[in-house]
Amino acid sequence: MMQELYCIPHRVGPLPVFGLGWAFIVWLLIAMVLIVGSLRGKGWNQDTTSTLSVAVVIAFLIAYVLPFLEVPDPAAMVGGADPRGLPIRGYGVMLLCGIVAGVIAASFRARQMGLDPEHIHSLAFWMFVTGIAGARMFFVVQYWSDFKQPTIPATVFEILKFTEGGLVVYGALIGALLACLFFCRHRKLPVLAIGDIIAPAMLIGLAFGRIGCLANGCCYGGVCENQLPSLVFPQLSPPYFDQLESGQLLGLKLREVDPGKEQGRWNVDRVVEGTIPHTAGVCVGDKVIASDDSKRDGRGPIRVYGGLARAIATGDERSILVRVATEDGKAAFWTLPDLPQKSLPTHPAQIYSSISALLLFSVAWFAFPFLNKDGASLAFVLTLYPIIRFLMELVRVDEPGQLASLTIAQLVSIGILTAALGLWAYLFTRSSGRALLTQPAV
Repeated sequence: MMQELYCIPHRVGPLPVFGLGWAFIVWLLIAMVLIVGSLRGKGWNQDTTSTLSVAVVIAFLIAYVLPFLEVPDPAAMVGGADPRGLPIRGYGVMLLCGIVAGVIAASFRARQMGLDPEHIHSLAFWMFVTGIAGARMFFVVQYWSDFKQPTIPATVFEILKFTEGGLVVYGALIGALLACLFFCRHRKLPVLAIGDIIAPAMLIGLAFGRIGCLANGCCYGGVCENQLPSLVFPQLSPPYFDQLESGQLLGLKLREVDPGKEQGRWNVDRVVEGTIPHTAGVCVGDKVIASDDSKRDGRGPIRVYGGLARAIATGDERSILVRVATEDGKAAFWTLPDLPQKSLPTHPAQIYSSISALLLFSVAWFAFPFLNKDGASLAFVLTLYPIIRFLMELVRVDEPGQLASLTIAQLVSIGILTAALGLWAYLFTRSSGRALLTQPAV
């Protein structure tokens, strides 16, 4: 796990890096060179308009969005002090690598099919924008309580911190496919043929993205209780907090009873001997009472106080950080020295997801010559990926069930698979052939 790789300083010399500073000036020069080069080569055309649009969007991001993503300097105690800078997250770097790899793969396939790769480059930008927006919106709606702040600017700031994680693949898929549809309509390109080009490319991007999830500590698997390969995560990581709030990290196995009631209660199914709950007299069959916060947020019953990060930073070994209370008045408390340094071993769901995406990309890529009908490669990917994702949710524990035990990803998987079957039915009514000129595929 490596959430932050580097931090770009807020200010270099007399100007800030972002906002109306160095990055903005450099980008203006680059944009001018690109636009002038396009005008000298072909005159004003669709590519020039697309280049100008991209330049304006990137300039807006540099001037007004990136400054909001800078993090405060914890050493600065005075209000109004400059922020520390813009952190380069491991998640964001792997996301960028995935985008570059996907564009390279799609451009290569487009060239084989006789399509100017410039179309792919232009499409990639709009798919990136709408894909990120869709992925973030999907996540924000799903976990709205984690983003809602006292003020609108603070809420918007939390929503924009997507480089720290919090992107949902299906949201990205829906947003990117919508962008592809509108782009093809605008440029009068065959939709299904373009879908065949970009579908495998999105998979190789996903393979990189899941490694970013590993660096960020999100999209994690459940506790691994056998000798299978596993991962452990440090304190303050999402898996650590999840195991802490559920009681697993504290030696408790809990099961919620009467989940629909206002006051949450959890039955103690197991207590590990020698742990603090065992010493405090907590027994199998006791009822653990949920705190108001844990019940409201839909988390586990364990009361985790907000000073854990501060206690780790300052070495505070006295403050009570975790509390467990039962209906009959028993209570157990944990200070910093009492808490484990790492999470319990977890199933490496991120690695499984990355490998499966890479394998599916390879199969789709080399099966392309044999799927000699526009839309077949797209349907192939949209058939297999939902099945893989549905099964992967059996390993992951980072999101609760929405309909009985089915997670929202499993529900969307069923919807995508149904749409894929409909696409297959449509393709079977069409004759073989491709709208784009095809050369021998590699």
